[in-house]
Amino acid sequence: MDGRHTSRRGMLRVRFAPLFALAQALLILALGRSAAAQGTSGQFPDPVSSRDLLVILDRYVKPDPEQWTAIERFHDTYKAEFAALREGDIDKFLQDARSMQGRMPSTKQMEDYIHRMDRINDRIRTLDNRLIDQIQTVLRDDQITQVPRVRLARERQVYTGSMMSRALAGGGRTSDLSQIVSTLELSPEEAAAIDRECATYETQLTRAAGKLRDATMRMFADLIAALEAAGFGDMGPEDMANDPDRMQRMMEVIKEAYAAVGRRTAERAADIVEINRRTLRAFSTQLPPDQARKLRGTFLAESYPQIQQLDPSVELALRAAIRSTTLPDDQRAAAEAMLRSFFATDDSIVDKMMDLADRTRAGATPFDFDPAAMEAQQKSMQELVDERNKAMEGFRAQAEALLGREILERLMADAAASDGNGVGSGDIAPVDREPDSAQAPEPPRPRGPVPPSIGVAEIGDWTRRLAPPAERKAILDTAHGDYLDRWQKEVAPFAQKIADAQRRIYGWGESGENFSPDESSVDEVYELRRQAIDAANRMDAELMAIVREFVATEAQDRDVRLIELRRLLRVGRPEDSMSWIGFGRTESNEASLDLFEIVDQALHGNDNGVAELIILDHADRLAETTRQLADATRDAQRLQERLSSVFFLSSMGGWFPISP
Repeated sequence: MDGRHTSRRGMLRVRFAPLFALAQALLILALGRSAAAQGTSGQFPDPVSSRDLLVILDRYVKPDPEQWTAIERFHDTYKAEFAALREGDIDKFLQDARSMQGRMPSTKQMEDYIHRMDRINDRIRTLDNRLIDQIQTVLRDDQITQVPRVRLARERQVYTGSMMSRALAGGGRTSDLSQIVSTLELSPEEAAAIDRECATYETQLTRAAGKLRDATMRMFADLIAALEAAGFGDMGPEDMANDPDRMQRMMEVIKEAYAAVGRRTAERAADIVEINRRTLRAFSTQLPPDQARKLRGTFLAESYPQIQQLDPSVELALRAAIRSTTLPDDQRAAAEAMLRSFFATDDSIVDKMMDLADRTRAGATPFDFDPAAMEAQQKSMQELVDERNKAMEGFRAQAEALLGREILERLMADAAASDGNGVGSGDIAPVDREPDSAQAPEPPRPRGPVPPSIGVAEIGDWTRRLAPPAERKAILDTAHGDYLDRWQKEVAPFAQKIADAQRRIYGWGESGENFSPDESSVDEVYELRRQAIDAANRMDAELMAIVREFVATEAQDRDVRLIELRRLLRVGRPEDSMSWIGFGRTESNEASLDLFEIVDQALHGNDNGVAELIILDHADRLAETTRQLADATRDAQRLQERLSSVFFLSSMGGWFPISP
């Protein structure tokens, strides 16, 4: 097909693609998506799962085994009450919402929609508070003081956990520094030093997340009112496709209305950014330097994924030098000072990169198509990237001058091959201290196409299910620590490799122009994705072999099989599409389902165990079907990427084909 002779209708479809996407969002806002998420079809927060309860309570009140027995009874009652709400008011709401499918909801329908959502959310809040009230009855006085923070943690989950909340907030999730802090290896004294600041932060973040959710819901209602007032209240998807002129006028109305009503949402989102950045600075001054760097690295991975990781080889080499028993004391001390100095320099540059990203986001709307402004922003970011790379080159030169090229290269090779500290672990250990891998915290979760590692929460689930004696629990902890160290070296780096390869498909040329390479670049991305999945599966299998051999007993074979199946299904789910086209056509609603979460939410007592046995009866078929669906999804996504590499949106002025 010759893109130079594209029809006017086709050109308009591409030219106004982001506007069209927002219009489509208005159309589907009131539609309940069946099977899109467990429990409430994604329109409402899911009930508190057993894993949620474990993570939140262990973070704040740390119940003992006797308390957990009572808590599980309370939780069973809660799940039964939530199921009744889901099968009653929530199901009725979703059925009524689906009846509006295909047309733009009216202002009255939208107001009714918001009112009914608020009422159901109030019911969910009542159930949540009742559960926490019941839990409080079995806690000690010193534990009860932490219950308000448990409530806030659930509120944040409610505000940010539903599909609707994530979509309205831009598709991502709000970074929670208190959750990141909980994964750090803090001593009691270090934790106490930031506890008051952390409690204040949790209150501020919860309040800000609630305001953002309210503002985004109000924004959609105001946009629909503006469309109705302009005469577009009866517009449907077919009308948009068949009447390009009217669609264009509608998009202009949306653009003008958004400039006004979207400002409130942008301000609320900026409030969260400001709270997080301010608290990160405060924590960084109160925590030990290495723990502060861990916190910062995880926060960057979650909130600023566009800021690339640096090559860790020199850092690993200096860490090895600091731990070395063969280098002189003065060289080890100089290596530690050098590492600290580099971290300070790098942090300063990264602060500028975050500032630039924040300014760009603060003034951005879905309708920004100014190539000159985009090029200027990209140029400013590239200048900071160049400054950072130059600092890294100087860091390596200093390390080579200190240690000598031969020793530096040997340490780099040894560090890369060893099971010592992982990339960016932040742990500059004294010479007489070996890294304690058994207590290694959960590393930053790889994002996008890289599967998530087996984290601390999952190990907690395994421990509760298997209840191993102390010596077997120690084996599990040690094996998991080793697993996380290796994951950081063997699996996590794929995230950056894939991001770099993806940028070679959708990026900027040296003079700022868009470019799009040939299909081999697309194939490179998908080969890296395959390698990441293979590496993750290999490491998971090795850890499971240790669990089966040294942690579980023969009588616990069924429990091990359930653990293994749940992990296999989680890793085997298709990844989200990374394509610029396709509009989600490659995703399967069923792929997002977690059978174990459904069982946990809907059943309790003996029924839960019976359901798990039924799942095990179909384990082989479930695993194979999950793998086939993931493979088919990636094949479809690869095709979309290839199409995207040929036809690429260049600006608001139109589109053009890029020759492969």
